Amino acid sequence: PPSRSGEIIVSIAPGKSLSWFDEMFGKSLKVIRTMPNTPAMVGEGMMGVCANERVSQAELDTVDGIDKLD
Repeated sequence: PPSRSGEIIVSIAPGKSLSWFDEMFGKSLKVIRTMPNTPAMVGEGMMGVCANERVSQAELDTVDGIDKLD
């Protein structure tokens, strides 16, 4: 399980709620759930994203921009 407070779990696991991660790891975590669609594999799709209340807007923006990093 993550041990540093700044870590963020980014998940593509279908059917898992944000609270499921806290229960699974036994502690409060920063969690972002994503759900990409098949065309995303070739850069032509979109992805739904949601985060729990522990994730700041800046952190969400950083994760959202990962695919744009060089």
